Amino acid sequence: MRERCRGVLSVGVFLLVALLLLSSRVTQACQTFDELGITTCITLYSSAYVNLPDKRRTVFDAQSETFYNRHPDNLLFQNNEALVVLDGNPQKLSEMIGFPVHWHLEIRPHYDSTYDATGFGQGTYHSFLSDLATNVSGDMQDNFQPLFREYYVDLHPKHLFIRLGRQIIAWGKSDGVYMLDILNNFNLTNPQIFNEQQIKIPVWAANIVWQATTNGELQGIAIPQYLPTYYAGFQFKGGYPLNGSYADFTYGGTGFINNELNGSLGFKIPTDVNNPSTRLNNWVYGARWSEQRGSVHYTLNYLYTWTTTQIYYPNTGTYATASAVNLHPHRMHVAGGSADYEFNTGNPWVDGTVLRAESAVTTGDVYYEGNLGNPVDVTHWGFLGAFDRQILGDYLEKPIFFSFQYWQDWVLRRNNKCACGGNENKFQDVAYQGSPAGFRGMYKSLSTLYMDKTWMTADILDSSLSVVYDWQFQDWWIQPHTSYRVSDKTTVGLGFNIFAGSKQTPYGEFTNSSNVFFELHQSLL
Repeated sequence: MRERCRGVLSVGVFLLVALLLLSSRVTQACQTFDELGITTCITLYSSAYVNLPDKRRTVFDAQSETFYNRHPDNLLFQNNEALVVLDGNPQKLSEMIGFPVHWHLEIRPHYDSTYDATGFGQGTYHSFLSDLATNVSGDMQDNFQPLFREYYVDLHPKHLFIRLGRQIIAWGKSDGVYMLDILNNFNLTNPQIFNEQQIKIPVWAANIVWQATTNGELQGIAIPQYLPTYYAGFQFKGGYPLNGSYADFTYGGTGFINNELNGSLGFKIPTDVNNPSTRLNNWVYGARWSEQRGSVHYTLNYLYTWTTTQIYYPNTGTYATASAVNLHPHRMHVAGGSADYEFNTGNPWVDGTVLRAESAVTTGDVYYEGNLGNPVDVTHWGFLGAFDRQILGDYLEKPIFFSFQYWQDWVLRRNNKCACGGNENKFQDVAYQGSPAGFRGMYKSLSTLYMDKTWMTADILDSSLSVVYDWQFQDWWIQPHTSYRVSDKTTVGLGFNIFAGSKQTPYGEFTNSSNVFFELHQSLL
């Protein structure tokens, strides 16, 4: 009972902070210092995710190397952070060199109290994860959740745009599905967050855009350091954390293999981590042509990069005989394009409708195939088709924004042979936990639905519904969300994450982690 009260207390602290911040009413969005050419914005953000089901779950203890049942501790995620944004336009420097110069700095200190709120459930692992709780100190946070999140300089010579520094670079036309938009990998400590600006890992890059024609641009990108998608977890090798199944938002496939590495088979498997060096031949290189032709905007993209996650390679080539594992990414090529078109025909039934499409062929990607889960080099093709439209505008005072997407991924070929131990042509999906029920086929598809509507004077109330459905596994992720703008500076939010499916499906694996979440945004400048 005492431990349960501590979980409730943590939510109470969140609500108290919200009330204190709501009592401060200010109206100015940002502060501009004209004499310095600097604009400053400061925002506080806090969120808490509280478990809805009250069920025990089986987890693996990397210390004792045994499985046991534990209470999920109700608090799934609780994070507090500040965002300080500084933008500068040094006029004298711009005049001296003959073209505009701009600099940008984002400082985002944060404190994750998820593992501190209780002494049980996830809190059991506080001693292992406490150095991941804040990015003010800690080596891992420097790369994957940096205190100085983005910092770059923009140069604007004639017909050129040059951005140098740590940054987020968005490609593609899709929302929440990533085929072309893989220049920045993700921090998946909480994979339920949709805000890409919060979870994308900024990269150091040279980003150059040439205005080649009136309506066409050629973009070139060079990224010197590889930063893989990041999962917080048990530090089993050289301080490098990988997630065991004890965290509430651990993908089943990640937890399954890392439990094996940490001793669930009765012994720990020696594991080495090898990231690419920063030599020129290891850099990520990309190019994109972007052009507007009439009502159609399209892009042609090419990226020479690495797999978004590190791959688990058995030292003997197969997990049937392996005695050690090496983690490193695999080189891959991504080629594709995107397009969008808005109807403007004079017909009110179709005008305003936007069609979007994105497609990419990826070669050199790696999937885990068959019962043994041996890594196999594959070529796969992804396609997304979507349409967006404002609906019911004739019947409602304010229309509803409606968006629907369909995505598919098709494995075209395997580029190396795989001694897979049965179930060839099937691959372990993110929810895989040791059963063939967690396999996907050569073809995989899903759909997303998003609706948003504003209410009341000045749109101070906003409601939205996001739905993801996996056609192969027939599981769901539903997220209704409402936010209320208390003032020009203060917004509060309430939402739910509802998961349905089996424990071996991409979203059903989180069925016992369905939750209600609270948010607070408070701007200070």
